[in-house]
Amino acid sequence: MNLNHVRLIALFALIMFSGCVMMGTKRIENPNLISKNRPDLTGPHQVKSYTAGLASKDYSTAIVHYPVGKGPFPVTSVSGGWNMTKEQMLWLSAHLASHGFITITFTQKEDVIFADTKLWSDGHLGCLKKIKEENKRPESPVCGKVDTNKMGIIGFSMGGSATIDAAAVMGPEVKAAIALAPKAVTQHNITAATMVITGSADTEAIPFNVKRGYNRIPSSTTKAFVTIKGMTHHDWLDSTNYQAIARKLITSWHKVHLAGDSSFQTHISGTEHQKDVDAGLFTEFIYKSLKNKANR
Repeated sequence: MNLNHVRLIALFALIMFSGCVMMGTKRIENPNLISKNRPDLTGPHQVKSYTAGLASKDYSTAIVHYPVGKGPFPVTSVSGGWNMTKEQMLWLSAHLASHGFITITFTQKEDVIFADTKLWSDGHLGCLKKIKEENKRPESPVCGKVDTNKMGIIGFSMGGSATIDAAAVMGPEVKAAIALAPKAVTQHNITAATMVITGSADTEAIPFNVKRGYNRIPSSTTKAFVTIKGMTHHDWLDSTNYQAIARKLITSWHKVHLAGDSSFQTHISGTEHQKDVDAGLFTEFIYKSLKNKANR
């Protein structure tokens, strides 16, 4: 056997070994895309999910994402909007779980042309009721891991309008609410720290209309109104760039106002936030905190 044959055999063995390693191990995410303090990037927690045992009269289907660990973890419901399914919001649900939140994401029970936001409001309320049951069900993967004193709500479009409605119904039991491109903000009797986000190019959740509803939220409530520059209604589902901006805002809000982690405040009103302002990410950003009245 000459030297060239030896080299070919060695090269073939190396390729086969590499292939076996790649096929036989779980894919590891790029460590540069995983960060504890970067709310737009994947968080430090490994994430698992399940759907068994989540049936309810209040929604069609649901899925729970949860961080691996002892807990207890804060929890938030998540929903999409008209003609959407829970799968279209998993870009956010799984991300939040990686940052230490349990999320329960649902598809609303019905979807008709003239759907009422009550379908989504009932879904949010049903999800938070279900997750409290899961916290006590022995067979549940999140049994004993849910911090039921730290509950939040997040919804998009019709689900965003319903977020405000559901938070108002639950009162102080909900600590934080985030309405993403809500079609309207009609319920103003809300105590949860509330962030309302839309896009400057959104022709469905028009900034002027959304802000008018936001302004009616009581001044006694910590709240924020954000218009992301150039974002449309469909960019929430189709644009990875705009989703990254949204993830930063959403994760930071829930970290501060739901989990009680003040280290993320910098992304709302501190140095990191100012970098985003200077970069021109927003056409408007108003933040009014009971602890530190601020307008930006």
